[in-house]
Parts: sequence; C-alpha cells; structure tokens
Amino acid sequence: MKPTKLSLNIRLMKNFDQPLDDAGLAKEGYNVQEIDVLKKARNRMTTGEEMHPNEALLREKELLADEAGIDVEDLDDLKLSIDWGDMTPEPLAQGGGVGSMFRRV
Repeated sequence: MKPTKLSLNIRLMKNFDQPLDDAGLAKEGYNVQEIDVLKKARNRMTTGEEMHPNEALLREKELLADEAGIDVEDLDDLKLSIDWGDMTPEPLAQGGGVGSMFRRV
C-alpha cells in the first residue's frame, strides 16, 4: 500500500518530534524540491523563527521568489514542481464572549 502524500503544511506537523529524512519523504511521494522546502520550513519552526507551518512555508516561498527575482504571486508561473497546498489563514473565531459559560442567566 502506497502512503498518501499530505499537503506540505500538514506534513510539517506530522511526527514533529522526529527529523525529516530524505528517503522517507521520497517514499511518501515528495519530490526533491518539496523535500528541500519541507526541511527548511521545519528548521524555521524548530528554531522558533516561525511558529505556524503556513508561515514557515510562506517564508520559504518568499525566499524562492527572491532568488528568482520575481514577486511571490508570480512564483506559480515558474512551473516549479512544488504543491504548496492550501495555505490560506483560518478565520478567527467569532461569537460568544469570554467567560460566557459561567455567566448567570
């Protein structure tokens, strides 16, 4: 049974306490560019530079765009073999008040 390839942000969090291994990631279906991005983004998270997987991946995407001398929005036009997945931020929670469970009605 072939393991399913997870989106990069989810894979960053999977087995966070274990180092990322090139051979293991390749067996999961990630290509060389994705493996490089995963390892660099994980390093950003473990050093505390970035706290959220989407932020770590976005920083790597920005660096790739800088190296290519283009805007981040134009990076997708380069035909890189990196599937960035869905990195849209989650909406903030709305409704309810702090301590509303404990308020007398």
